[in-house]
Amino acid sequence: CSAQDANCKALMSHYLDLMEWLGICKHLRYDLEGASKCYQVCLETEPENCEILVKSAGVKMDSGDLEAAEAFFAKALLVNGNDADALLHRSNLNMLKRNLDAAQSDLEKCLSARPDFLIAHLRLATIYMHNSKNSDAEGCLETAASLAPRSSEVHSYKGELFFATGDIENAISSFEKAIECEPTNPTPYVNLALALMNNQ
Repeated sequence: CSAQDANCKALMSHYLDLMEWLGICKHLRYDLEGASKCYQVCLETEPENCEILVKSAGVKMDSGDLEAAEAFFAKALLVNGNDADALLHRSNLNMLKRNLDAAQSDLEKCLSARPDFLIAHLRLATIYMHNSKNSDAEGCLETAASLAPRSSEVHSYKGELFFATGDIENAISSFEKAIECEPTNPTPYVNLALALMNNQ
C-alpha cells in the first residue's frame, strides 16, 4: 500500500507498538537476544526513537555489552541531548564503568531537563555521598522529600546520610519514618537495626 495511505500508517504504528511491548516482555523474561531483535525491528522504521534506543541500551547493559549500550545512548542523546531517561540510564552505565564524574554530570543535566525526576535526585545524592559532598547530598534529598514526602525510599536515603555523618539520632528517626511509610519494605528495618547498634 502507498506510504500516504492512512490505514497503512495506522497498521504500521500498531505493529511497532506490538513489537515494542514484545521487546519489553522478552527483556523482563531475560530473553535479551529476543528483546534486542524486537527493538531492532522498531528502529528500522523509527531510527531516531529515543525511547527504543534507551530500551536497546538497557538490553545491552544487561547482557554485559557496555560498549554497545554506550553507542545506543549516544544515538539517543544525538537526537535529543536533554532526554531525561537517556541521561538517567546512561548515568547507570557510567556508574558500572566506575566513572562517577560522568555519572554525576549526566544526572545533573537530567535534573536540569526534568527537575521533578525523583529517582535522579536519589541517585545523584548517592554519588554526592560517595564523594563526601554531604551538603550537596542533603540538598538533593530535601528536594526529593518535597517531591515525595511519604516515600520510604527518600527517608531511607536521608537516614543513610545522617548515619554517614554520625548523626545517629536523626538516622534512627529517618529509618523509623521510612518503615512507617512502607512497613513491608525490609531495607529500613535493616538500616534501623544497624543504627540502633551504633547508638548503644
